[in-house]
Amino acid sequence: MAITAKASTAKTLRGALLPTCLDIDAITKIMANSTNPAELLDVWKGWHSISPPMRKDFTRFVELSNKGAVELGFTGHRARCGDPSTTCPPTIFSKELDRLWDQVRPLYISLHAYVRARLHEKYGSLVPENGPIPAHLMGNIWAQDWSNIYKLVAPKDADPGYDLTQILKARKTDPIQMVKYGEGFFNRWDSTPCRIRSGGAACS
Repeated sequence: MAITAKASTAKTLRGALLPTCLDIDAITKIMANSTNPAELLDVWKGWHSISPPMRKDFTRFVELSNKGAVELGFTGHRARCGDPSTTCPPTIFSKELDRLWDQVRPLYISLHAYVRARLHEKYGSLVPENGPIPAHLMGNIWAQDWSNIYKLVAPKDADPGYDLTQILKARKTDPIQMVKYGEGFFNRWDSTPCRIRSGGAACS
């Protein structure tokens, strides 16, 4: 689809640090590995500058997606995709969200405060002692995955974890075995067996 192609192939021109045109893969690597706050802010701003020109196309995409879903008998695109908020009464859905959030909120607040404190030690005043953490310092272009900053915030002598990629390489895991791993995962959640076929896996 055109809008997906635009987003995946878009390039941003970096600022004064290294004026180079970067695609999403290059930006992702910088966000994951760099600890230079100026560089991180540079690529963060650059990446988030590519979306405004796509606004018109995305608005049209939403319109067409909703129209197509209605023609198929759904109330809209969200319902076609199985969004629980479209099948559950709004008041009940909101209450359920609140209930779940109340359960995880204490842990999240504590975790957020801890990570913020460690990043404040690393970056000084760039990370406030209270309040939100600057998104460009989270190691991910969406600020949705904190795993890339683990090395900066892990407690002293913490378990370093493991590198799954290296484990798979050491086991000489081939593509078919990777598909079988995926098949096994989904079969544990669904009794419908899957089968491997040329080009991928399919549920029977």
